[in-house]
Formats: sequence, C-alpha cells, structure tokens
Amino acid sequence: MRKFKTLSLFALAISFIAVSCTKEGPEGPVGAAGPQGPAGTPGAPGAPGAAGTPGATGATGPQGPAGSANVIYSSWTSLATFTWADSSDFGTPVERAIWTTTSLTAGIVSNGVVLMYLREDNSTSIYQFPVFLYQGVNSNTFYHFRDHFATGKIIIMRSNSIGK
Repeated sequence: MRKFKTLSLFALAISFIAVSCTKEGPEGPVGAAGPQGPAGTPGAPGAPGAAGTPGATGATGPQGPAGSANVIYSSWTSLATFTWADSSDFGTPVERAIWTTTSLTAGIVSNGVVLMYLREDNSTSIYQFPVFLYQGVNSNTFYHFRDHFATGKIIIMRSNSIGK
C-alpha cells in the first residue's frame, strides 16, 4: 500500500507542476516566409469593362477612281444603225440584228445578269427588254423587241403586227 501512496503522491505532484506552469512573457520574432504554394484553379472571367472614349476622326483619304461595281455598259446605240435581216422564230417572221461585243464573255452569259434597254429615237422614254411598243398614230403597228445573249454577241429580235 505504501507503493500506492507514493505513486499517488508522485501523480499529484506532477499534476500540480503541470497546472502551475504558465506561458507568460513577450512573443518571439516572426519566422521567415515559407515557399510559394502551387497556383489554384482560375476563377470565372469578370464582366467586360466600360467602353473607352472614342478617338479623334482621321483625315479623309484621297478620292478613289470612278467605278461601276462590276457593271459593264455601253453608250446608247440607235436601232437604225443595225442591219436587220429577216428570220423566223418558231414559225413567226421576225427581223434580227446582231451586235458584236467583246465585253460579253462566256462567264457573264452563264453566270451574270445582262439587262437591255431601249430608248426610242428622239425620245426620253426608256424601256427594259422585252418590250412592246406602239408605233405611230397612222401606222397602227405594234413592235415586240426581245433579246438573246451569246458569247461575244447580242441578238436583238423584233416582230411587228398590225393593230386591229
């Protein structure tokens, strides 16, 4: 039993020492910084910022060459300058004139748009082909003008009929 008392007394002394110890005094100096850790996962992009102030207007550039936006055109030509030959179009008598031109290429004929216009001599009226025209009070004749296009040439056909 003596051993138990000695042991109890020894345990009580250690408990008393442990409880009576305190950590009082000034705080020690801060240690050196540790190494940089790995980068974390990037976050979502932020909202766009406000638009900046517009800059000053630049100087006006030089005048460019006159253009026609890929349009090829000719000057007006009088129908009277053509040589008209009698022909037949599906059994109907017609007159035909052929106007040769190097501007009308195979590419334009197959993939382009060709527009023909007719202006009567001594008139300001302009008509797009095909067109029907009433010719004169005394002649009472109607003319029908049509066009056909082939590489290097424009074929103009006209037929007439007497009005009733």
